[in-house]
Order: sequence, then structure tokens, then C-alpha cells
Amino acid sequence: MKIRFQIGVLLIVLTAVSVWGATLTDPREIMSRHFQATGGLENFRAVKSFYLEGDIILEGTGLEGTFKQWSLVPGRTRQETDLKVFKVQSGDNGQTAWTVDMNGKLKFDKDEASLKRKQVALLMEKYDFMDAASTHFKLIFDGLDTASGATCYKICLANDINDDTTVYFIDTATFYNPKAISITPDESVINWFSDFRTHEGLVHPYKQKSFFPQNGMTQQVIITRYDLNPVVDTALFEPPQGDVRDFEFAGGQSVTEVPFEFLENHVFLTVKIAGRESRWILDTGAGVTVLDSVVAAELGLPLEANIMGSGAGSTVRVYFTTLPPFSVGDISFQSQKAAVIEMGDIIHKFGIDFDGILGYDFLSRLTTKIDYAAGILTFYDPDQFEYAGPGVVIEAPIKDQTFSLPVTVDGKHSGQWSFDLGAGSINFHYPYASQNKLTELSGVDHIGTGAGGSFRERQVRFKSIEFAGFTLADPIIDVTIDDTPGAFSQAELIGNLGNTLFRHFTIYLDYKHQRLIVEKGGFYDRVFPIDNSGLQLIYNKENLVEIDFVAPGTPADKAGLKKGDIISAIDGVSIEKMGGILAVRERLKEKPGTTVVLQLVQAQATRDVPGGLERLR
Repeated sequence: MKIRFQIGVLLIVLTAVSVWGATLTDPREIMSRHFQATGGLENFRAVKSFYLEGDIILEGTGLEGTFKQWSLVPGRTRQETDLKVFKVQSGDNGQTAWTVDMNGKLKFDKDEASLKRKQVALLMEKYDFMDAASTHFKLIFDGLDTASGATCYKICLANDINDDTTVYFIDTATFYNPKAISITPDESVINWFSDFRTHEGLVHPYKQKSFFPQNGMTQQVIITRYDLNPVVDTALFEPPQGDVRDFEFAGGQSVTEVPFEFLENHVFLTVKIAGRESRWILDTGAGVTVLDSVVAAELGLPLEANIMGSGAGSTVRVYFTTLPPFSVGDISFQSQKAAVIEMGDIIHKFGIDFDGILGYDFLSRLTTKIDYAAGILTFYDPDQFEYAGPGVVIEAPIKDQTFSLPVTVDGKHSGQWSFDLGAGSINFHYPYASQNKLTELSGVDHIGTGAGGSFRERQVRFKSIEFAGFTLADPIIDVTIDDTPGAFSQAELIGNLGNTLFRHFTIYLDYKHQRLIVEKGGFYDRVFPIDNSGLQLIYNKENLVEIDFVAPGTPADKAGLKKGDIISAIDGVSIEKMGGILAVRERLKEKPGTTVVLQLVQAQATRDVPGGLERLR
């Protein structure tokens, strides 16, 4: 289960003021005149440091505050954003980029995409793209367009290091830069610039409005102070010396074991909070710890502001609250900021009651061992943890608060995947699936569910999957077949790994060193049963078992079952006596050839629908 959100100030400073002709087509000539008009390219290159401060507003969210930003050539930056509800920091000391999130957790950027963007930023800082002999950048004239009511030259800037591009709109009459579009494989940001002022001979915009199409959010930045070439202490760019320590093991211990339930391919554990003991999902795919909105209301927790985040199926509205101190086993946690979303639909589709999701804010503090065969979670103090077992150690840089690592499917689909403990299955993201025609493969259609809603996918059986040096045969992998705006639309990662893979292993999550340790588990060679009916079932609002989806061409489809049908019994045994929806799903995983008789409730009467289970994949 994925949920992501980001807060930050994106500044693209490239402006000019002058009056020129409007029939140029050489992109380098256009950009040269741009810099000539704004005070001269050499004068821009002479800026070795700057300091900005100002106001930031996220429209319609209730989030607003101030920011400060420092920069020092080469490659050193620092940004502090105070949105009143929470604060975040980020920086780069010229060697390593780092962030401190809203709960004070320090993280270093080691993933491949971040490292490549750092390379590009260093070259941009030198204005390498203006060098005709540049081997990395390419300027492309893309005709005329309009921006802020003016006719503009469109100039595309691409590079050979990554797939990021920027499109600049240069006013043909004034050579202002009223608009720029920043495009990465996973998102785009449309920026409008205004309130141009001359400062120490150079022209800069003092207002910037940014629109994020992926989640529909709009951000405004107003600069209130702009200093060029100030003296900046290099120590400012260093990461904090210590990391947050907001947890404690009971009795001075450094390790504890906690049992977990493995239900519907998800890991559930017990959390105690404000006198309430309940079931939560453990989820590396959640960028924050998440609480159900109903539970937040029952605990009397006020909601603060809101933004749009990325869920597995689409975007989701995320509120914030201050989570009271809580405990898991013998570990107690101090109060933290947490996200709050409506999870009623997810709970009904699971058929399992739970209060929330323990995500990055919980897991990143600890080193966690997951023994699927034993049903035991072992939590270690990361400062005391040392590994001496037979497992395979994998470098797994954290990208968007989630481990990323190399995996290969069928010996050819290789690349970086997301490690998502909250996912019940393995999933190819739509961009990769579409580009490689995986969406054309035959399989069993399925409806996926996540924090952002539902989305279509197809369950396909592949030949092999190579993970951490191990190879498993005949894996079933979901292929996303809808181009949704959610987390499964990420293009920088091939796909998402879930528990249908992990359950064969014992896995250690080492956040401190951004690595995973993988051992063969007690279920390594086990063949797990799968649905052989083509049905997806949920609890509806009346807590009746309802058919949510019928896969075409499957036994359920051939038997004439429809979405919305209510199942009251199987083989003459009521759903309640069987043990509820989970027991029903297990019954539908019986071996192919098994006859199952479903009793449907229709128009206050019942009818039996017999059908035989089949091997579907």
C-alpha cells in the first residue's frame, strides 16, 4: 500500500528583461540574448552564493509559512521550510544530499535518480548548457507558444545524464521568462514567474506560482529577501550531527520480538495507543505513518491542514494530526506527526478491521526482521544491530521513503523496483508495462486496491523472478493496465515488490545503512494456493459478502455471477459459520476441479449457483 506526499520550494531562476525581435529560431541565440538582456551570462556565472527567504502558500490546504534557502558554489545548498503545522529541512554539503522530515528523521539521498540529478545540477550551476561544446546538454527550439498573455519562444533543455527536461518560455518582445515546465519521468511542474526586479544588476522574479498536475495542487512562493554573493559558512550545509531518537526499548533492552498475523498477504501487528489496542498494517511503502479518519475522530485528535498525496490507485486527500505516544510490544514511541486518510473502503475490501498503517516514521527508527514462516517480527535498536548470518546483503537506497533494489523477471525485465511490505502482490508499473507491451499479455483481470482507490491490473504468470541472488519459478505478477495518477504510475522504477515474493524469505530491513538482508525462509519452497474462481469479494456497508468483480472467462463468469451479487452461503454452510469473508476466499483457492456451490440472495430469495474451480494462470 503506497502513500506519498512531498513539500518543498521549487525555484527555477532564469529570467531576462529587454526588447528584441520575434523571429529567432536558434535556441542558443535566443538564450544568449536572454542572458545578455538580464545583465550578462558572465555576471550570472560570477554569482557564487545567494540567500533567499520568503513566504510559501499551498493553496486550499491550510498550509502556509516561510522558507529560507542558501546556495554556495559548487553544489552546496540548504533549505528550511516552516509550514507551522510542521517543519522540514534539506541540504547538500557538496558530497551528499540529505533531508530531515517533519518528524525529525535524517535521510541521505543515495538512490540512482537523486545522484543523477545532482550531476545535472552541478553542470547547470556552471551554465554548461550555454556552452556550444557541451557534451551533456541539448537546447531545442520548439516553436512559438503563449505564456501569461505573451508570445514566447519555447526552448527545451535536455541532457544525456537522465530523462529530465525543462521547457523555458522566453517572451519574444521583452525576453522575460514568464513560464517554465520542469518534467521528470514521474512528474511535471508548471511554473509561472512574475514581479521581476533588478537586483545588483541582475533580474529575478520575486513571485512564483507552481502547479502540480499529478495531484492538482498549486503552490505560491513570494521572495521577501534576495542576497547575492553573501559570505556563507560552509558548516551550514552539513547534515545534523545526530539523528532523532523518539523511541525506547523497555528495560534498557535493544531487541524485542512481536508476533504478527499474515492475513490476505499483509503483515498485521498490534499497536497500543491512547488506551486502545488494535490491529495495524506494517508497510514499507507508506512514506508516513497513517491513521484512519474514523479512528482519529474516536481518539479526539484534531486534523490540521491537508494536501493531496499519491496512493496506489490514484491521489488521496491527506490530513495531518499529532499522534499520541504509542507502543508496539516492548517499544514505546513518543508523539509524532501522522497522516490521516479515509480507509473505510480499504477495510471493507480487505474484510479485516485495522486502525492504521505503520510506515516510514516507525520503521526507519529500527532494524526489523520479518520471519514469515514463524510469524515473528524482531525489532532491533539499529545502533546495536550486527548481522552475522548466511543471508545475502543488498544495497537498497531509499527513494521516496521506500527501499529500491534491482530485480529481474524472465531474465530480461531488469531494473530498480520498490520494496513495498504493504503490497499483497508483485506489480509492474504502468509506464514500464506499456512500453514493453506487457499490457498485451493474457492473464486474469483483477481490480487492485490501495490508499488512492481502485485500479485495473492483470495477473500474469511469468517464468522466473530473480531477487537478492535467489530465483523463484513461475511467479504471478500483476501488470497495471490503466494509466492512473497514483504511485503505480512511477516511471523511474520498473515495479513494486510485495508479499507474494517476500513470504518465501526471512528479511531484515536495515534503514540505517539503506540495505536489505535476505535469507531463505521456512516457506522458500512452498507453493501457495491462489484463487481459482475469478471472484473478488468485499464486505459491503451492511457487512454482507458482496461480489466486487468477476474476471472475464473465469468459472465465476461462466456461472453467470455479477458484480453486486450477495453470497449468503457456500456448499450449504452460512458465511458466518464458515468464519467470514477470509474463509470464503480460502475456499475459492481449492484445487482445480473442485465443485463449489454458492448461495446467492436475490430479491429476498436465494438460489444456488454451482461451479467448478479451474487453473486460471
